Amino acid sequence: MSNHFLIKRSPAFSNTGLIEKRNQKNKSYSETLFTDSQKQPLPKDLKVGDIVYVSETDWGIYAIGKVTAVNNPVVCTSIEEILTLASNRKPRDEKYWLDKLSRFYEENVLGSKQNLAFKFQEYFVDQKLLDRPLPLTDGLSRLSQKGLASSIIKLTAEEVAFIEKPHYKHNNFALSPNIPYALKLDLYGFFNTNCAVQHFVDIDHFVPKSIGGPGNIIENLVPIGLGLNRYKSNSIPKGLIKEALNHPELSHMVKKQMLNAEKDFLADKEAKDVGLKITKQVNSWDDQNKIRAFYRSVLLHHFVDYVRILDDYRQLRSY
Repeated sequence: MSNHFLIKRSPAFSNTGLIEKRNQKNKSYSETLFTDSQKQPLPKDLKVGDIVYVSETDWGIYAIGKVTAVNNPVVCTSIEEILTLASNRKPRDEKYWLDKLSRFYEENVLGSKQNLAFKFQEYFVDQKLLDRPLPLTDGLSRLSQKGLASSIIKLTAEEVAFIEKPHYKHNNFALSPNIPYALKLDLYGFFNTNCAVQHFVDIDHFVPKSIGGPGNIIENLVPIGLGLNRYKSNSIPKGLIKEALNHPELSHMVKKQMLNAEKDFLADKEAKDVGLKITKQVNSWDDQNKIRAFYRSVLLHHFVDYVRILDDYRQLRSY
């Protein structure tokens, strides 16, 4: 009988600070443990055929996979052995291994744990992204508790049942610059399934948060990838300036030289000041549908096909 596990992964240990999420055969994962040599390394009860759910720290579950192989553990009792192990890894993820080396040095060399061993065990998973990522809330709230430090957790039958038939909640948010956790997860999965660009790793604001762009309406959210530098950092999309011309209460804020700019994104201080004035006025409107329509039109000036995908999302999710 197969067991079910949750594994947690933190982007903090990645060289890029991001976790690339994609369907992949025999994807490598590993567990590590600092302990004395008599204890079993993790994942001590993981076996071929088990089911693994993959989650990202502060996000939620984004993939499911079946274990295809579990390697024998590697035991390192010196810094040299850890360095040898790290040098043979691809990708090497220097930040990850530096953390392991630093901890071993502090506890074994500088500290009193002279019998400390670093244990490394690799396993492989046929991974498939979920159509709709699942936050660690409601029936999975145990898995997000801070005291649950393990990176691989055996799931209860009740938790597996919740994952297989989750209960998604539709909440109404007041306009906010922050992206709600559940919405971010859901959009991520939807974009990965429906957009032509591959390997999305995050969801971000289109009109920047720094000038008042809202984060909890889909009309101002875009996917970003490893090859995309968050689209344009904190620059102002020219579509914001163009769309302001269609509203009498905003058109007087627009400067002619901004409309004539060759670039699609404006990074100068004057453009940011004007953008801030526009979003402040828009966000104060009483009609949220009007607000959402405005930001949809801003995005439409840049990505027509992408807006159609957002419209499909809104219809499918009744958002």
